[in-house]
Amino acid sequence: AVGTAAGRRCVGRRRMRRRNRELRIRLGAQPGDEVDAILLLAGNIAAGLEVRHGVIARHVQEQMPFMATERWLMLAVQSGGDRQQLHEVIRTHSHAVHQAVADGGRNDLLERLSADEAFARIDRDILRAQLDPAHYTGRSKEQVHEFLTEFLDPLVTRASTHAAVAATAEVRV
Repeated sequence: AVGTAAGRRCVGRRRMRRRNRELRIRLGAQPGDEVDAILLLAGNIAAGLEVRHGVIARHVQEQMPFMATERWLMLAVQSGGDRQQLHEVIRTHSHAVHQAVADGGRNDLLERLSADEAFARIDRDILRAQLDPAHYTGRSKEQVHEFLTEFLDPLVTRASTHAAVAATAEVRV
C-alpha cells in the first residue's frame, strides 16, 4: 500500500538502500573506499559551515533573561523574599514576556522584574550583572582545552605518521 504513510516509508527505505549500493558500486572495489567517501563528505559539510557570531549573540541576548531567572530568584530569597511568591512572580512575568517576544516584541523581563514590588530590595544593576553569558558556561573552556591537549593532540601526532598526504578528491553520487 504505497499510498499509506507506512508504504511511503518502505519505498523511501528501498530508495535509500539502492542509493547506498550505488555509492559502493561507483566507488570501486578498493577496501576502504566507503570510509574515504564518508570522510570526504564529512569534510565537505564541515568546510561549508558558517558561524554567524551576530546571530548567535542576538539569540543569546534574547534568551539570557530567561536563563538568569534562577539566579534572580536566589538573590531575591537571600534578600528576604518568599521563594514560592517570587517563583510565581517570575513565572507570571516570564510567560507574558515569552508571549510578547513571540509576537515580535523585545525581551523586557529584567525591566518587569526590577519594577515588581517582590524584587524591590535588589538593585537593578545586580540583576543586570547576572545577564553576563560567561556566568553560564561552567568549565566548558577548561574542558575543551583539556580534551585538545590530553587527547586530540596526541592522537593526531600518532596518526600523522600513518597518514598519507591527501590529494584533492571529490565524491560524486
